[in-house]
Amino acid sequence: MSSNEQNPEIISSMPASSSARDPKSSADSGSRETIKSFEGFLSFVLSLSIFGASTFAIIVSEIANPNEISPTARFARETVRSFLGIAWLLFIVALGIVAVSMSLLAYKREHPTAGFEGVREQRWERLGLVASSLIQVSVITAFLFLSLVLVAYTEAVGWVAVALSSTAAAFAIVSLAAQWL
Repeated sequence: MSSNEQNPEIISSMPASSSARDPKSSADSGSRETIKSFEGFLSFVLSLSIFGASTFAIIVSEIANPNEISPTARFARETVRSFLGIAWLLFIVALGIVAVSMSLLAYKREHPTAGFEGVREQRWERLGLVASSLIQVSVITAFLFLSLVLVAYTEAVGWVAVALSSTAAAFAIVSLAAQWL
């Protein structure tokens, strides 16, 4: 067999979108996977933020005074209410970023040629990374403030929750720094 002839069995077994044949389709596949992954992340955070935003009812209702439950309570009722308010606000911020991100992804889906080439693709990826970073930081910080609320009522469990939230924050900061560099 000469070098100009090709074996049809070998050709038929090769994938049609082989990166050796079409590097652009391989890159498009990677972009689609990234978008799918980001959409899954957004759906999860959407559910989590709705759950967290439900703390609003607690903020405006009468809550127990931690000093009446424990004479050595770390925080007063007003401080607990402030912590709950900050946590609620952070969940709402995350919810807003998720909503904007989902809208932008819907726009990209409806206008597939509107900017996934070259420099524009990098801008969209950076925008997604910024959104992801802000979402992660706001949700973890919201849980940190909810953990501090827990400290006011059940100190030992609250401090464990603060430690876990702080560990999650440290891990997120390290992973976000690695993504940005």
